[in-house]
Amino acid sequence: MTVTDGHRRIWSPPLESTDEVALADAGTRGRIKSRLEERLVEEMGRAGRPLSSEDQVMLGQALVGEALRDEAAGRLARGEQLLSAEQESVLGADVVAEVTGAAGLEIYLSDPTIRDIDVNGPDNVHITYRDNRRERVAPIVGSAEALDDLIRLLARRSGVAVDGSPLALEFALPDGSRVTAVMGRVAPWPVLSIRLHRVAETDVEDLVKWRMMPPDLGEMICGLARCHRNIVFSGGTGVGKTTLASAWGHEIPAGERIVTVEDTYELGLHLDGRHSDVVPLLTRRPNVEDKGAVSMLDLTRLALRLNPSRVIVGEVRGGECVSLLDAMSQGNDGSCCTIHASSAKQAFTRMAKYASRAPEAPRREDCMYDIADAVHLVIHLGLNRSDLRPIVRSVREVTGMLEAEIPGTRPLWEAGRDGMARRTANRMSPDLEDDLACAGVDPSVLAPGNRS
Repeated sequence: MTVTDGHRRIWSPPLESTDEVALADAGTRGRIKSRLEERLVEEMGRAGRPLSSEDQVMLGQALVGEALRDEAAGRLARGEQLLSAEQESVLGADVVAEVTGAAGLEIYLSDPTIRDIDVNGPDNVHITYRDNRRERVAPIVGSAEALDDLIRLLARRSGVAVDGSPLALEFALPDGSRVTAVMGRVAPWPVLSIRLHRVAETDVEDLVKWRMMPPDLGEMICGLARCHRNIVFSGGTGVGKTTLASAWGHEIPAGERIVTVEDTYELGLHLDGRHSDVVPLLTRRPNVEDKGAVSMLDLTRLALRLNPSRVIVGEVRGGECVSLLDAMSQGNDGSCCTIHASSAKQAFTRMAKYASRAPEAPRREDCMYDIADAVHLVIHLGLNRSDLRPIVRSVREVTGMLEAEIPGTRPLWEAGRDGMARRTANRMSPDLEDDLACAGVDPSVLAPGNRS
């Protein structure tokens, strides 16, 4: 029997050790498993895209009969006893469960409360929950070799070819979860790190419930999506930048054309069912011959030619910053990006640094003027000091002028005693206030000094 959570298989028991299935020894099982894996990868290659867990199970069930027929033909050729119908049924179901599952990972991949899975060798596994709790859990495999095999299997099923002994692998699981693996050449054992994809279902209202921001700021962020303001979401690693950008994106009016540019599908706007006109562009790494790479810069330039209402760059870290600033200042208002930075002000210096990597490499001063002209707000995120949950720490409106050689800003929300952003006594610009009012934001949110 297979236990499920309603959508995904969590656990399947091993092949029962009975007289009826005794002939299904390790050699038989290995041959059928190897044949099924081979055929599964071939069919997914023909599909030209990663398949969901449910689709992989259905395909495995369709292909396992072929593997069992090959086994029967081999047994006949060797003069060996054939498996009974019951043996074939039990063995086929068990092998499909193993090949299309993810070993001991499956229960964690299916848990909506988990954010990260880190596997340091076969017997050292840590999980991080969405509330930033972290704990060590039971091993997921029995050996370093089994962990290496699991990593390769996950990669192949995600449409990534694994040749030889690579130093590392990076790929996305069919559900969008991001995988980074070190294959052991620079570590004593294989290392696997998975950032689970949970953002497609998240709304700004959810983030308010999780105490990521106060209600007044949540309403203001929803209004920003509706009134076409360009936003930079800044912060360190794991503070919720992509989660907030995705939740903000859900508030974009349904009729707009959105182009997203990402390394792995994390924003999920093309999956949320609310927007029918989304073009999700994804970078590609070079093949073994160091050809075929498609960069963020390539895709951001392509995005501008796809008639977008808005361009959303999952994470700016290179020359694509120039093309994004072009989008923000040339009619694609309402665009956004995320960026790694320790403060809202540092986001500007990081953007200038990344812009210098573009082929056109604008001067730093010119880039700062471009940023001041294109970006309307910087929303900075961090972690709460007491329980380490992600929070919005500040919101700054860009004034459009340079101050001390970087774009000047007006703090609208700043960190309070608990670290979370609170409304300041500063008025926002009349243009922003009028736009937010037209977008339906409550006047009490717009007023300075609000402490909701």
